[in-house]
Amino acid sequence: MGRLSKNKLGRSGILREQSSYLVELFPFPRHKHNHWEEAYSKLLPNEVDSLTSFVNWVIGARIEFLRGVWETSNPDITICMGSTRFIEYRWLFDLIETPRREGNVFYFEKKRVIITPFFDYRKGMPTLEIEKLISKLKANT
Repeated sequence: MGRLSKNKLGRSGILREQSSYLVELFPFPRHKHNHWEEAYSKLLPNEVDSLTSFVNWVIGARIEFLRGVWETSNPDITICMGSTRFIEYRWLFDLIETPRREGNVFYFEKKRVIITPFFDYRKGMPTLEIEKLISKLKANT
């Protein structure tokens, strides 16, 4: 997670008065959506040795872990980074309502979950868009 999101959205940022949950579904960075580093296989269980098995492992194991942490912590706001996994985030947080969409950001108001693209100027969430998101969050806190 970048310095901007950590400093402005995390505990030291605007959400310091509230509990927040910043989620990135996949535990390793990837330069492209379909990118796989062989070195990742050394850090994961033996059966996880390709992009396909990695995605299946995340969906099977990590989603349950993230859901448990989320339910236990009961945060005031949840920010999900990586809107290419929109469906998985909906499943993870049981988001059944129709989201409000502003540009490339989705708001699920009942559960206070926001799904954004990655916080990266190359991926559709440049600094200006992050600043807009932060302003909206400030207005609602």
